[in-house]
Amino acid sequence: MSDKWLFQLKKGSYELAILLLLNTRPMYGYEITQQLKDTGELSIAGGAIYPILKRMHKYKMIDFYWKESEKGPSKKYYYINNNGIRTLKARMLKYHNLYHALCSLEKKGEFNVDSKML
Repeated sequence: MSDKWLFQLKKGSYELAILLLLNTRPMYGYEITQQLKDTGELSIAGGAIYPILKRMHKYKMIDFYWKESEKGPSKKYYYINNNGIRTLKARMLKYHNLYHALCSLEKKGEFNVDSKML
């Protein structure tokens, strides 16, 4: 049985994850996909990253440039811009607030993920 909630949670996390990655350095699409895959939890199909990057560019969170490749065609490198940095800061604050709110509720119910796993 697939968990639609988990799918939606991950779907909502991709923009934030991409902003975090691009805050370290410019990357091309396949490289971003590999970095997400390496997290273990945010793996995404190769082609699925490009609509997200296009939307992020449309909303002026990221920009891109083309760079000649030593092997093969030129690569499109994405990088975070000033608006993206502001968005990243605001979203990380919201994420931390939400995370701490959930942890607070977890403690109230004396729920421990490790001891109550099925």
